[in-house]
Amino acid sequence: PVFSYSGDDLALLVSWANRKSRSLYEALRQPEILSRLSAPGQKSAHTLLALIESHTLLARSRPVNELFVRIVADLGLAEKARVETSDEVQRLSFLDQFYRKIRDFALESDHKLLRDFMEEVEMELHAGSEGSLDFDPDTGPEALKIITVHSAKGLEFRHVFLPAMADKKFPGLSRGEPIELPEKLIRDILPSGDFHIQEERRLFYVAMTRARDGLYFSYARDYGGSTVRRPSVFLKDMGLVQEDARPTGRVEFTKMKERSRKKVVYPMPKSFSFTAISSFRKCPLEYKYAHILRVPRPGSGAISFGQTIHKTLELYLKEYQQALAAPQGDLFAGNASKAQAEFPPWKNMLKLYESSWVDDWFEDREQKEKYQKRGLAILKAVYDKLVESKPVPKYVEQTFKLGLGRHLLTGKIDRADATDRGLLIVDYKTGSAKPLAKVDREQLLIYQWAAQDFLHEKVAGLEYWYFGDSDVAAQHFLGTPEQLRKTQDELLETVEKIVEAVRGGDFEKFHKKHRGCEYE
Repeated sequence: PVFSYSGDDLALLVSWANRKSRSLYEALRQPEILSRLSAPGQKSAHTLLALIESHTLLARSRPVNELFVRIVADLGLAEKARVETSDEVQRLSFLDQFYRKIRDFALESDHKLLRDFMEEVEMELHAGSEGSLDFDPDTGPEALKIITVHSAKGLEFRHVFLPAMADKKFPGLSRGEPIELPEKLIRDILPSGDFHIQEERRLFYVAMTRARDGLYFSYARDYGGSTVRRPSVFLKDMGLVQEDARPTGRVEFTKMKERSRKKVVYPMPKSFSFTAISSFRKCPLEYKYAHILRVPRPGSGAISFGQTIHKTLELYLKEYQQALAAPQGDLFAGNASKAQAEFPPWKNMLKLYESSWVDDWFEDREQKEKYQKRGLAILKAVYDKLVESKPVPKYVEQTFKLGLGRHLLTGKIDRADATDRGLLIVDYKTGSAKPLAKVDREQLLIYQWAAQDFLHEKVAGLEYWYFGDSDVAAQHFLGTPEQLRKTQDELLETVEKIVEAVRGGDFEKFHKKHRGCEYE
């Protein structure tokens, strides 16, 4: 759609390319051909050639996940103004699934360029892989779902159409068994009456009871051949058709009702994270595009740097956990002083830092090198604090699930240390220490709730570690039962608003204009 070539322009380009045995790309680069295109066609040609040139340069130097986000943005594939139908929601879901495949490749591969990704895809195709897409029939696209009656058992649909309700179609003709058994051998188990019709009638009942709102029958008098078909005996049994019914010969036209615009159906989240809840509170429209439609968006050097520090500490602490689990230490000791294992040396953390580095979204080499230097200083300060305080990490990157009313709250505790008084839960922040904002306090209160109800542990305290360029500062507190209850109530209130917005397709209802909003 971003190019919108007319039929005449396309015909001209294709005709010339075929005649000259050239590609369409080569045709677009010919001045004599460009001059014969319409004015909009010439503009589209210049746009396309400029994008090919810029994207080719990016493909040679930038990771494939960055390239993908840039191309999606340049082509307007995720343009928010177009998200008006369930079809668009489904297309964005497919786009998101493709992006996740690309992102996983970039995270796992040492070679991250487009050509490397295409080589992997080519190998998968040669190996017989066809890929897969998650598909939600309730969100679109609008289509008929064709299914056999046998396969429909246990399912339910708003509307069910049963075609071919004609004699000898449904019920169909009885087929004999490939190997007939002597009647004397099976006389005792043979049912009375026409067994075939009874079985077909049971299938007919299954088919009808799949419908929730509408059930439609149809049949034709002519399915080819010389036989004029009669309606199914099942339709007669229900009194829907008369034996002597004949065509009336009249053709009637009724005025079609104007179709109302169908409400967009958004996929309902199966669970909720604190990140998503905070996003909705900040800007419901941002939540819609980031967490419901999952529109691919560019990252930043700061985000990549934060992910690197986080991953480095996770791997380092897990390495220390393994040392504690050895005979000389006790990972699950209630007394931290029992831990005898030495912290892995600084060179181990340095090696993990190099292998965990996320090399995405930096503006240039200078910015990346600046962050790399800063990371070394931060990690050295963290290493010194760990060696000095000798914590006993019992949980590292521990996932949890909590019931929140009728909903599910999920999350992950970065780190929880064993102490004599219970768990000390620690979360990290880059930057100098400052008074705790409500959102930061709330996040640690959720971790306290999860430790108590999901891990069944006593909690001794909650801490934020602030990573400065040369030191580590900590802020400590512990939530009261009243604070935990208030946090749970506020979370549930927000989740109910999210559910209402998703179900009604109306995120604008909860949106308040705010400074710098790019979605209004």
